[in-house]
Amino acid sequence: MSVGSCGPFGDGDDFDVDTAYDAMCIECDALRVENRLLICELRKMREVLRDITETLQKLTEEKQ
Repeated sequence: MSVGSCGPFGDGDDFDVDTAYDAMCIECDALRVENRLLICELRKMREVLRDITETLQKLTEEKQ
């Protein structure tokens, strides 16, 4: 008996275990890349927010 010959990946299914695994690996890699891009975006947004906060603090100090 080979792996995947029983259960949801049985011989009666028109479902290739290797193809499903490869598809999951590709999707996982794509999600990793997307996650890295989102982390970069968040880092840039934090920098912008930090700059805005500093500018607002300076302006409020000048007004007082």
